[in-house]
Amino acid sequence: MKYLLLATLPLLMQPLQAEEQIDAGENLYKSRCGMCHQLPEPGMLTAGQWRIVLETMQKRMGHIEMPPLSREERERILGYLEQRAKGL
Repeated sequence: MKYLLLATLPLLMQPLQAEEQIDAGENLYKSRCGMCHQLPEPGMLTAGQWRIVLETMQKRMGHIEMPPLSREERERILGYLEQRAKGL
């Protein structure tokens, strides 16, 4: 019984880890994207539209000499936005 519990522990932790990543993405979205403009609600766009917006904003950041998002930051923000994006 003890070994069964230990074997299932990683599976039980996955939803918590996923939620922590979403929270981290939301915090990055608010802090990095909210520095320059009001933030649209994630449900306003589809996941595909968010990918395009994030890529466009990344280019704009370079034009105003703002440090671009790191790959990890982009992935976290996009993960948050995609989780809350509107469906088709």
